[in-house]
Amino acid sequence: MAKVKNPFLSVDARGSVNGMVASRSRSGQIMKAKASPVQPRTQAQQTVRYNFAKLNREFMDLTVTQIGLWQDFAANWTSSDVFGDSIKHTALNWFEAFNSYMQRQNLTLLTEPPLVPNTDFNAYISIYQDASSPGNIFYKFTGNVSLPGNWAIWLGYSSNLPNTSNFKKGSLKFRQLINNYTTTQVTLLAASALSFDDSLRQFEWKGTDDYGRATPVQRVTIHAEAP
Repeated sequence: MAKVKNPFLSVDARGSVNGMVASRSRSGQIMKAKASPVQPRTQAQQTVRYNFAKLNREFMDLTVTQIGLWQDFAANWTSSDVFGDSIKHTALNWFEAFNSYMQRQNLTLLTEPPLVPNTDFNAYISIYQDASSPGNIFYKFTGNVSLPGNWAIWLGYSSNLPNTSNFKKGSLKFRQLINNYTTTQVTLLAASALSFDDSLRQFEWKGTDDYGRATPVQRVTIHAEAP
């Protein structure tokens, strides 16, 4: 791995070319050899592949009119890449994006797209370590907010990381689906799962509404302290 400036004669670079991968870390722009995939077949990966294949079949089973609606939606809505440039998605991309959330909650899949890809729903929860407890980390809903219909909050967090760690996307795994509103705080991590004073935990969460539309991701880092 090499740290570089102006990779490929450009200011910044992402992705791979000719066996080399360009990416950015906290150390700056780096280049490394592209790893060859080994086609791992863990149960979790097989499940994800099966679900994507199922969504592909579901899309192909839609009527001509329904597919036309997804194509119209794809023609009018884009998203942004890591550089902030606009990306156009296919009708199948949008169908899978919305319905992957519906599928994981065992909800009826959408046969037609929503009017817009955004949602007004906000994932109003706070995550904190309560000093009055034995050191547990809790989450709690904030404000006068509930979870109507099939709305849910998807929560992921890291294992114990060194105190000097920056936010590392690869360290986070989906851990919990919150679909029940409560006015009391809920234990997320017991003190026994934490390493006090010399480590941190990173959390991220987002909400989805009953159309499978997701809110922006929210993140927080907690340095676990001994009570």
